[in-house]
Amino acid sequence: MKKTNKEAMINFHLFIKFGEKKYIKKLFEEGELFLNTVDYYTKQENKEIGDSWEDVVWTEPITDFKSRVNNTVITAPSGSLQIHEPNLSQNLYCLWSLDDDIVLDTMNKDDNSVIIDTRDYNDFVNNSEVCYVVITNLEEFIDRVKNELNKRNLKSKFGSVEYFREDKHVGVVHRFMKRNKYKKQNEFQIIVDNKDNSPLKINIGSMKDIAHYFEGNLEFKMTFEVNSEE
Repeated sequence: MKKTNKEAMINFHLFIKFGEKKYIKKLFEEGELFLNTVDYYTKQENKEIGDSWEDVVWTEPITDFKSRVNNTVITAPSGSLQIHEPNLSQNLYCLWSLDDDIVLDTMNKDDNSVIIDTRDYNDFVNNSEVCYVVITNLEEFIDRVKNELNKRNLKSKFGSVEYFREDKHVGVVHRFMKRNKYKKQNEFQIIVDNKDNSPLKINIGSMKDIAHYFEGNLEFKMTFEVNSEE
């Protein structure tokens, strides 16, 4: 494994989509992807799925904040100020990803292995057993998604999420940024511009040739060959 440019697809080793059985089986067998709206995720009560900052475009930490509104004084000893853009007409599709950076950060140095324990992601579903599709041919998966979106004349962006500390970050929060509290999700996102601002469903066909389907709690162990070449 060589450390490569973050934008290069070779930097990623696999994607995993966690979810309820009825949706994950459809993804695997039919290639059905359901992309919900930004607005949905800002209001989603499941904290593993939702993020009230999904529509935040700018933020700044604050200390000793004080403001007077009519006869009421509002104070905050510490916190953050955010600017939200509530009408972002976009759809999101999120995948757990394993890339070189994560491998190097989490690898067992004794045998150069990384273990993915699916029990860490059981909160991706509500009151049911989590199931998952492990995508191993990443370039083919992305090509199929891009082709389907292009057929519909939908503009899209693909990329990995950058995580930041909300008590330190000052300035723009771009669409591929999330707070550190979500860092374990290692997200790779597909963002689609959709003027209808409604859920979007696309179908890329069976994924049996590029992915694997699993149920129940499992551990995946991957071993890497590492060198110091740049």
